[in-house]
Amino acid sequence: MENIDRRTALAFVMAAASTAALGETAQAQTADASKDQTIGPGVTVRAFGEAKSIIPGFKSAKVYDVIMQPGSKTPDATSPMTSALVCQITEGELRLVREGKDVTVKMNEVWTCHVGTKELAFNDTKAVAVMRVIDLTPA
Repeated sequence: MENIDRRTALAFVMAAASTAALGETAQAQTADASKDQTIGPGVTVRAFGEAKSIIPGFKSAKVYDVIMQPGSKTPDATSPMTSALVCQITEGELRLVREGKDVTVKMNEVWTCHVGTKELAFNDTKAVAVMRVIDLTPA
């Protein structure tokens, strides 16, 4: 470290500043609460975007998070899902009741749901849980 000249030190400072600036931008994009929709007590949906799909059989794909406070649950799932979903837990863990069977999903786990699936999610923990959803709307 004794042999670092001013030019090298400046390069390190610029690299650190660039990394910090990129991190702040990414955080600002994920924290847009203006797109939030409350769907039940302690359950919020945050939409990120929608795009036309080039996957055969699907007209669009939407990305959103379901943010669940401790002790919350998703609304009653008496209606079957109308689109295929790819889901991932990005924070915490959830207990799912899918077609009458209990399954616990933990951080970073991924699962899918097909059209017609009935599923409830419960946050039985003392921490916030976030489920990222990619919703594939049928054509």
